[in-house]
Order: sequence, then structure tokens, then C-alpha cells
Amino acid sequence: MSSTNNIHYGELLREAADKSDLSITQISKRAGFNRSTFYNHIINPDLPFHILERYAKVLQFDFATVIPEMGRFQRFEEPSALYKIPDNLDEAMQQRDAWRERYYDLLERYNAMMEEVLKNQK
Repeated sequence: MSSTNNIHYGELLREAADKSDLSITQISKRAGFNRSTFYNHIINPDLPFHILERYAKVLQFDFATVIPEMGRFQRFEEPSALYKIPDNLDEAMQQRDAWRERYYDLLERYNAMMEEVLKNQK
């Protein structure tokens, strides 16, 4: 995981953050870190891949294009096309309600399908 080809991983993070429309505060918060931790990360030449991966999700940046060995470790489990991080409470509540309605719809369809299966088994 160390930078075998003299790539400074923290510097790559800084460059990706500079290209982003998000502020450092937004980036670090969405990645689950505080602002001072972000600054500690960008000075670390051997920043672990699991930390880079958290920033990659927020920045929508594939570090594996620059760090080939990271490709094996990078996982994008959360497609950003499905949802976005809400900017305020109203958006969060609307998003919650939309997901709840989707859940109820799928639950009703599942229950109807299970009833049909049980009827056919008798």
C-alpha cells in the first residue's frame, strides 16, 4: 500500500479536492472526517487506501486511474445516481419520505407475490 512509485497519496487527495466544487469542510464532513483531519491526510504520502476510498466516494474521483494498485481495493457501493446528500432538513425529510414510499410499495408487491405463491402451493 505504500507509494512504491513515488506517488504522494495525500497530494493526490489535495489535487482532487481542489478540482471539486465542494469546500474542504463539505468534503471532510461527507467523508466522515473533520477539517483538521483532512489537512493531516493531505500531508501523508502513504495515506491508506481505505481513507482515499472514502474521499473518492465524496469527490466522485477514481484514484485507481492514478494509483493502479488501488483498483483492487476501491469499492463504490453507493451509486450517487440513486440519491444525493441533502443540503437542509426539508430535503432530508423529502428524501426520507420518498424512500419510505418506495419501501412500502415494494413491501406490498412482495406480500402480494408471497400470497400468490402460497395459494399455488395448496
